[in-house]
Amino acid sequence: MKIVTNYFFPLVTLLLGFLIGHRLNIGRDQRQEFNKAAATFRDTFRHEIAFLRYNTGIQGAQSTDGNIAQFLRTGMVNRHTEALINFRKHLSPLQRRSIDKAWEEYQKQIDDYKPTLMSEKDKKTALEMIETFLDKHAKLK
Repeated sequence: MKIVTNYFFPLVTLLLGFLIGHRLNIGRDQRQEFNKAAATFRDTFRHEIAFLRYNTGIQGAQSTDGNIAQFLRTGMVNRHTEALINFRKHLSPLQRRSIDKAWEEYQKQIDDYKPTLMSEKDKKTALEMIETFLDKHAKLK
C-alpha cells in the first residue's frame, strides 16, 4: 500500500499540472487570436477616426460633399462590413448577437444623420459613436 501512495500523489499532481497548464495555454492562444482580430477590426476605422478627430484627408476617399452620413457610409459599406464579417469569426455566439445588434444600431444612427455639412459638433458626435462601438465590442483583452 505504501508503494501505491508513494507514486499516486506525484502522478496525480503531475497530471493536474499538465491539464491546468494546457488549459491556460489554450486560453492564451484564444486571447491572442481575439486581440489580433480586434486590432484588425479597429484598424479599419482609423481613416474615419483620423478625419473626425484631426480633420485629416482620406486618400482615395470619394467626395461626400461635406455630408457626414454619406462620409461614414462610404467606409461602412465596404471596409467596415468586410472587417465585421472577419471579426465575427472570433466571437462567441452571444458576442456575435451583441455585435450584430450594435452594428444595426450603428447603421441606424448613421442613417438618422440629416444631410447637413459636417460641423465640429457632428464630427464629435460621430467620433464618439465610433469609439463607443469599438470600445464596447472590439476592446483588446
